[in-house]
Amino acid sequence: MGSAVKPAALLLTLWCCCSAQRINWVSPHIGSNNGATRLTISGSGFAQERQFQLNPKDDTFGNRVTLVSTTLSIPCDVERDSTHGNQILCYTRPMPNDHYMVHVSVDGVPIPEENRCFGPYKVHHCGFYSVWYRTPTISSLSPVSGPPGTLVTVRGRIYTDVYGSNTDVSSNGLDVRFLRSYMGGMPCELLKPNSDDLYNLQLDSESSRWGYMSCKMTGTYVGHHNLSYILDSDYGRSLPDKNLYRVSALGKLSMFQTFAEVTGVSPSKGSVMGGTLLTVHGRFFDQTDRPARVLVGGLPCEIQSVSDDSITCRTTEHHMDNSTSIYPGGRGLKMEVWNDTRPRYLTNIWDYHENMTGYWTQWVDTLPHVFAQEIEYFSMRSRGFFVPPATTNYTIYLNCDDRCELYLSKSSRPEDKA
Repeated sequence: MGSAVKPAALLLTLWCCCSAQRINWVSPHIGSNNGATRLTISGSGFAQERQFQLNPKDDTFGNRVTLVSTTLSIPCDVERDSTHGNQILCYTRPMPNDHYMVHVSVDGVPIPEENRCFGPYKVHHCGFYSVWYRTPTISSLSPVSGPPGTLVTVRGRIYTDVYGSNTDVSSNGLDVRFLRSYMGGMPCELLKPNSDDLYNLQLDSESSRWGYMSCKMTGTYVGHHNLSYILDSDYGRSLPDKNLYRVSALGKLSMFQTFAEVTGVSPSKGSVMGGTLLTVHGRFFDQTDRPARVLVGGLPCEIQSVSDDSITCRTTEHHMDNSTSIYPGGRGLKMEVWNDTRPRYLTNIWDYHENMTGYWTQWVDTLPHVFAQEIEYFSMRSRGFFVPPATTNYTIYLNCDDRCELYLSKSSRPEDKA
């Protein structure tokens, strides 16, 4: 008789433990399509000690949260240091518009349906909707390139003009605020250094959800970046328009590109036989993605040393055959503009020069270029090098007001244009 009683007592103990694991409710019930909405799951019996194990043998220990629709099952990332036996905090991942049910597993054991928000008849309490009207957006980003530390401006459905406050309500009446902004995984600072002043955070009007946000990049990485920002409450991470992504020469999709700056070269003269030790001065000589490369007169300069602000290299022999008059230099195009000009023929612009009235110039590395509205009549000439990243067919579209023409030269000589 004694041996029969002990197993029964053991089974009863296990049943009591499992029944204590319960989900009572979930908040909020709506959030961003692009994730980062913080879900609070209230209940009992959640893991609290074992979730801090180091190097577990399997990934089933602790609390696991999954958002389940009729077609998808998407994990919700648990914030372990804010989780205890009666509460789980997790952050959603990007997910399409749909209705999701919150499922929780404790140490690999799913909480049964009858213990989720009082059974199948109370599904709303354990439900979550991913919706567009809780999704912040980015519809434009300016500029789209610059050195590390560039101040960038976002336009989109930002919902709020409040940052860093637990009490202030947005001017449009919404109880939501900016939490943080990122560029390429590094913070993008909304506040000016050593102050409480914002660079720029404003809505179009007191009834609008659209507006502008400006932030200053941090870090020194040179390469390709994506920008995002996160709002609190039942919002979350921003979703950029697809047309903001550009394809780089390396085949990467990104919203922003950082580049190094060259401020000087010394010495300014050297032997045509090579061997001159050249120092390139500048900023952000980052080699995270690939080694630094220097060309002098179109020929490689052998790298000797690289630091954040200087590159030392040794020049090679240069044959002076006068076959090349212009070499690829900095990024972008040299744009020359002559205000208040009306050439009779488009080819007249080839004879324009920098000493003419109304002349100004600017380097641009992004097209199309939008001119200020007050510039009514003008002529423009842009010159640069096209370096195809791969051997294939390319189509170049011209988008201009009135008249425009495209010329290409197979050599570096402008007189060979056709």
